[in-house]
Amino acid sequence: MSFFPAVIAFLKSPEEILGYVDPYLDQAKPHFDKMKPHLEKIPYFDQFTFTPINSLLIAVFIIYAAHMLQASCAILSGTFSAINPRGQATKSEPGFFERLAKFFKNAHENSLEGFIFYAVGVVLCTIKPVDEGLFQRICVLYIVTRILYVLIYGLHILPGLKYPISLVRSSIWFTNTLLACTLIKLAAISKSE
Repeated sequence: MSFFPAVIAFLKSPEEILGYVDPYLDQAKPHFDKMKPHLEKIPYFDQFTFTPINSLLIAVFIIYAAHMLQASCAILSGTFSAINPRGQATKSEPGFFERLAKFFKNAHENSLEGFIFYAVGVVLCTIKPVDEGLFQRICVLYIVTRILYVLIYGLHILPGLKYPISLVRSSIWFTNTLLACTLIKLAAISKSE
C-alpha cells in the first residue's frame, strides 16, 4: 500500500486529488469553527499566520507531541529510562500506559518517516511558482490529517475496536501521504509549464 499514494499523485492532477479530500474537510469545518474561540485564548495566537513554511514548524511540533505523549505514558507505566530512552524496559505483561506508549511511539516514528516527503514538497512549491490557494489548502489538509493520525493511533488501546480503528488510521495515513506526494506533483507541474 505504501507506493499507492505516489502512483495516484503521479496519475491524477492536484485538483482531482483535492476533490476526493475536500468533502471530508467541509464536514469537519463546523467543529474547527467551534474550537476557534478557545484557540484565540492562546498567547500570541492572533499574531500567527498559517503559511506553508509555518506548516513545517507545525508538522515538527506534531511529530514531537507524539513523542512527548509516548514519554508521558512510559513515565506513568514506570518503564521510562532517561539513561536509555530508546531501549525502554518492557514488562512481561504490559499495562495500559505501556501499551499506549507503544502506540504513540509508532505514531511518532511514522510521522518522522512521512515528514520528509511533506518537507520536500513544501520547499519545492515555495521555490516554484505554484497556485498559492491550492498550495495552502494542501498544507492545511496535511496538518489536519497528521493531527488526526496521531490521535487515532492512540485509540488503538480501546478494546474491541482494534480493526475498525486500524482501518480509519490507515485511511488517514494514505490521505496524508497522498497530500505530501501531491505537493511534489504540484511543483513538477509548475516546472513543466
